Amino acid sequence: MRSKIQLKFLKFLLFSSKLLADLDKAKLIQIATCIFNNFGSNEDHNKLILNNTENNENGLLVVISTIFPQYKMPLNLQQNILAMFEIASNSDSSIYRVLVKNLISDRSVWEKSNAEIILKDHQIIQAAFQFINSLRKTFSFKHMRYILGQICNEARADRKKRKIEQVDSPVDMDSVDSVDSDN
Repeated sequence: MRSKIQLKFLKFLLFSSKLLADLDKAKLIQIATCIFNNFGSNEDHNKLILNNTENNENGLLVVISTIFPQYKMPLNLQQNILAMFEIASNSDSSIYRVLVKNLISDRSVWEKSNAEIILKDHQIIQAAFQFINSLRKTFSFKHMRYILGQICNEARADRKKRKIEQVDSPVDMDSVDSVDSDN
């Protein structure tokens, strides 16, 4: 005869297995990552980083976030970002800005986007958020969206400024090809 505790435990296991069967793989990975981030030791985190490293022609690449394992960043970028966390004067915002601008270095992507578009079209942005959020729990999704909007607005303003400077700059006549009217 089973005790009440054993029966409750069996009911819990049955419920858990049904719950897990209903969840999709991405949700399970997200849950496991949260558990790992909250209960894993620094040694566990370092092992995970080493296991998620690959070598390519540009050097070592590491997974940005275990929730988005398909997105990787150069190891030296990760080391620079981690070093930025050691400096107390660096805010979450400034660190996130450096990271996403390095991950998406094409200025035209930022110029043509806003926070909603860049979030929808570039999942690497969400991987970067997960990376920063895993190290600084106070970095919120809402704040990330605000920063993305700022970066897009700054890129558009910079583009307008460059166009004005191009119009205002004098033409160097030595560099202009002469037009031969005889041909």
